[in-house]
Amino acid sequence: SYWWAVLGAVVLYGVLAVLHNTVFRREARERLYVTLNERGLARLSGAWREFTERGERFLSGSHLYTPDLDVFGQASLFQLLNETATRSGEERLASWLSAPASAEGVAARQGAARELAPLIGFRQDLCVEAQVVSREKADPRLFIQWAEQGPSLQAIRWSRPVALLLPPITLALYVLGQLEVLPSWLWWIGLFVQLGVVLATRRPLAVMEQSLSVGEHGFVRYAP
Repeated sequence: SYWWAVLGAVVLYGVLAVLHNTVFRREARERLYVTLNERGLARLSGAWREFTERGERFLSGSHLYTPDLDVFGQASLFQLLNETATRSGEERLASWLSAPASAEGVAARQGAARELAPLIGFRQDLCVEAQVVSREKADPRLFIQWAEQGPSLQAIRWSRPVALLLPPITLALYVLGQLEVLPSWLWWIGLFVQLGVVLATRRPLAVMEQSLSVGEHGFVRYAP
């Protein structure tokens, strides 16, 4: 009875720990929604000038218009507009503010703005999700780099047909050896050849798996 009670307590503790973590995660997410709406109110009241993200790293004294029009820096257009959560998002916004766009591009952005304007829930969900990803420092670039570098197992391409053929051949040698049709030791050759294939392909497969797993979390985190 004592051990059953201990086991029940451990299981109960595990369940409560999972629920507790879920509550904490929900609370953190709700706080992000609060912050997002507070920033929206700050834009209406003029308090947006206290936002910390001012885009100062994009300042350039030689640019044609960004210094004169306060595009970056304190009390700048970037400071007013920026709701990005990632470094790449900041760079995209900065590039739009500091470079001309075609008439077609401007019209497309205005159309997108009109479409997104009434979708308040969608926009807030997107901003909060981006903040969560940013806090976890999720970086999809490693996965994308692996995906775009081309086939990484060309050097051991020969092993695929070998891996399909060797097991049935080895099994056949074993059966024929038991039936005394062939020498009973021949199947050991097939077994050792399979082990040789494992050793020959082990390092390339490990390198590929490491490259994939390192970037996988950052990529999967962007799924929502």
